[in-house]
Amino acid sequence: MRQEQQFITGLYARLDQLREQAEESMRAALVQVGNGLQARLERDVQVAEQAGLLSAINAGENGLCFGHLDFRDGQSHHIGRI
Repeated sequence: MRQEQQFITGLYARLDQLREQAEESMRAALVQVGNGLQARLERDVQVAEQAGLLSAINAGENGLCFGHLDFRDGQSHHIGRI
């Protein structure tokens, strides 16, 4: 049971890291200054991608991992939202 809790704690720590990275990437994209339509398009695409990633990360917050399967060969697979 303790090993399982450590695994779940690690999952949430990783989720927090991914959230921070996506937020930083979005902030960096928003402050980019570029000339022309191409620069604005690239910025908008990057912001949209990071917003989608943040949405998925935030949705995964509840029910990140809700079960696991133990196989006869010793492998274990965790089941969750993302």
